[in-house]
Amino acid sequence: MHSPAPIHLKDLSSPFLKKEALMSVIPTGQDRFGNISGLEYMLSSSTDIYPDTPTFTLANLTYESKHLSLLAYEYQNRNHQPLQALPQNVYQLWQEYGHGSIPFIYVAGLFYQVGSTASASIISGKNWTYAFSQLNNLSSPFAQQVYSTANILTAEFCIATNN
Repeated sequence: MHSPAPIHLKDLSSPFLKKEALMSVIPTGQDRFGNISGLEYMLSSSTDIYPDTPTFTLANLTYESKHLSLLAYEYQNRNHQPLQALPQNVYQLWQEYGHGSIPFIYVAGLFYQVGSTASASIISGKNWTYAFSQLNNLSSPFAQQVYSTANILTAEFCIATNN
């Protein structure tokens, strides 16, 4: 059975964790259901409230799964320039439910999430080595926030796919 597509919108001009820690939520949430490739590491905008936070681009993301479909859009680059055009139906969902905020995650018409559940201040100005060390330390506030969100998304995916 193939479920309706969860939709993830991300804008690199925003802080890493303001984008729902997608660096970790997608790998720790959706990889439970399929394979992710094409993520490229980078830093958020230097003008963010939490500048130069470790993040990644979704511009070349591919996702393969027997259970889920994923539509990933990266609206702007880290310099606030347009990156990918949004289909009108996706743009309308984003405006209606997310009011143009990011991250915006929409799961199968059942759930949506706007904004981050984690604090970018934890890894702002740090490098990827530090970010990963915090993810590997399950008692760190960063890991707790990221994995909590991944578990919520996993539950939503299971409900959406009747699993």
